[in-house]
Amino acid sequence: MKNAIIFYFLLFSSFCFGQTNYYKMYNDSIYDQKRLDKFLKTFLQNVRPGYKPTPTIFHKQVLGDSVINYFTIIMSKVDGQFDPKSMKIVYEQDPLYLILDKKLPEFKLKDLNDKLFNSDDLIGKPSLINFWSIQCAPCIEEFPELDKLKNKYGDKVNFISISENSKSQVLELLKRKPFNYNHLVDGYNYKNILKIGSIPKNIFLDKDGKVFEIKGGIPYELDKNGKPFLARYQFEKILDELTKL
Repeated sequence: MKNAIIFYFLLFSSFCFGQTNYYKMYNDSIYDQKRLDKFLKTFLQNVRPGYKPTPTIFHKQVLGDSVINYFTIIMSKVDGQFDPKSMKIVYEQDPLYLILDKKLPEFKLKDLNDKLFNSDDLIGKPSLINFWSIQCAPCIEEFPELDKLKNKYGDKVNFISISENSKSQVLELLKRKPFNYNHLVDGYNYKNILKIGSIPKNIFLDKDGKVFEIKGGIPYELDKNGKPFLARYQFEKILDELTKL
């Protein structure tokens, strides 16, 4: 096992050469190569039987002589125990992340009052756009935490939801599950234009309508008692930065 781990880290360290590589994790922490190697070594030693980890870089951002690698580990089920020697680093560009630092592609969608809303209406202050569906349980689960963000930042930020569902479907769900954003409906085609795969997806814009950050759902963390909770503060850090720009 020890030799397999050494082999793996040599492979990983040689993946990118010529520039200083950093790795952006799910919680926005930035790891250098040494810190990442330490993290991965611990991770490998704690993989549950029947699962295979695939280290994946899904976006690269070049900043001068540095490369920020957006990094995650995808877990998949396997029969038996995985062989660390067989692991390879995967670079699979998530096409959605190609809009980072660019102006959000234009959209025109109707709200629940049948009023046409377009992307230019967001210019002038930061925005949080939440993509969801009535069939997505994790999307609905984060409604209360998203509402708390709106309660905190108020009119300083545009809070928009885009659902792929119809007006009648959204209205029916909101009777049972309140969600106090400006709701835009029939957004299925626009979701495909952005090449959004899994939802929920949360896109943060600066006041000029440029994509500042992209996140999945609000991430889970464990409290001091080991109980999972939705770590809303991670979204607050992004909004705090945007409202100061």
